Amino acid sequence: MELVNRAHVRFTIVGLILACLPVVHALDPTGKYSQDPVDLGDHAKFWYDVDFNSRIAHLALKITDKASVNNAKNANWLGLGVSEPTSGSMLGSDIVTGEFPGGETEKCTIKDRYVPFAAYPLVDNKNKSPAVYPKEDTCQADDSWKLVRCVRDVNTGEMVLEVTRSLDAHDAQDRPIGPNQQNIIHAYGSSFAYHGSARGSRQI
Repeated sequence: MELVNRAHVRFTIVGLILACLPVVHALDPTGKYSQDPVDLGDHAKFWYDVDFNSRIAHLALKITDKASVNNAKNANWLGLGVSEPTSGSMLGSDIVTGEFPGGETEKCTIKDRYVPFAAYPLVDNKNKSPAVYPKEDTCQADDSWKLVRCVRDVNTGEMVLEVTRSLDAHDAQDRPIGPNQQNIIHAYGSSFAYHGSARGSRQI
């Protein structure tokens, strides 16, 4: 009886320890981020860390949306951006997109993009489609956005993009990161097309 009780106590202690450990999801970012994840909306979480010595920001975006990420044969994309201060939204923002080709789950292509300023309404009246969208950065010569990791899992409906970027703006199509509060935007979808409501903005 003594042995049974001791085993039960050990089992209980181990159970309590495991219950107190943080839940780690398979597709959470692998980098070491000093800040807790920030909710960017119903389907998005954002991690960040800043190295002021090297003037590099470490950023991660995780999307969880099984309706969108549901077939490895399909393409998916997710985008993370630094908003232009006076607009606080997509206009004038500096964006990186991670684009998965169909059939690929652990490799994506990142593209440095920006959104030009445009007058409202932001709709092409002829084609009834959005008239403003992220264009590829034509000024960039130093690849300020750098890919760390990208992965997606169609079983759980998750996508993760981890990147680094200089805090400084290196050209007219870049936006500086910080200091103080910064508007972060995100979006995602299937192939690279208009995201519709699959997007959000948060001041951090």
